[in-house]
Amino acid sequence: MSRQSTIIHNIELKAGAGGKMARSAGTYAQLVGKDGGYAQIKVHSDELRLFVENVWPQLGLYLTLTP
Repeated sequence: MSRQSTIIHNIELKAGAGGKMARSAGTYAQLVGKDGGYAQIKVHSDELRLFVENVWPQLGLYLTLTP
């Protein structure tokens, strides 16, 4: 996982299973903290969720731009 307050998307629920959360355009999550092998992530609905620290997110915000 990255530093605190990093904006992330496409987060795995289980390590190696592929991204499942915050995958749609314009959705994102924010890494709030790390403690005891878990990462606290605030998802788009303002819910705070715990993830095992060894899952992979993608950094940044995914946007679809239309002309």
